[in-house]
Amino acid sequence: MPSLFQFARRLVYSQTTDGPTVTANATESLITNDIVFNPDSLKVGDVIKATLCGKVSNAVTTPGTLRLRARLGAASLTGTTIADSGTMLQNTAVQTDKAWRWEQYWAIRAAGTSGSIISIGTIHRGNADVSAIVAPDLIPATFVGSNTVNTTIANTLSFTATWDVATASITCLIYILEHYLYA
Repeated sequence: MPSLFQFARRLVYSQTTDGPTVTANATESLITNDIVFNPDSLKVGDVIKATLCGKVSNAVTTPGTLRLRARLGAASLTGTTIADSGTMLQNTAVQTDKAWRWEQYWAIRAAGTSGSIISIGTIHRGNADVSAIVAPDLIPATFVGSNTVNTTIANTLSFTATWDVATASITCLIYILEHYLYA
């Protein structure tokens, strides 16, 4: 059994300016800067924690849906999806600059060219559909097991958003990435 002193925590990234505002497009777009993990820097037992916060707006009556994802792989926007909110309904009343918060954890289960990563997280949204239970959205909503990642290469971590309407926007204002190293 590991002792309490076998872990080290390090801040990998702290966003110092607002991320890009993603508006009204059906194309998956970055909401933060990409972060690159060096080859072989993700080890069995390590945990990665991301906390993202910001503002989200949508129009009245046809607010559309929002989908948030995290990807990890060789290049931005093309990596393996390691967290996916699925499509989330928005409030049908106009919402302007409502707060949102996404906290996601990943645990490295196996390293190597066929490494394994497992994930769980929550999203709190100030513009959630009022017909839904007022609780955080779980990511993933249905547990799908682990994802295969190659930990021997440089891995780019990307956070993205996709809208299905032309009347909505999301901006990431705070992004903190932590790496808990298993010693």
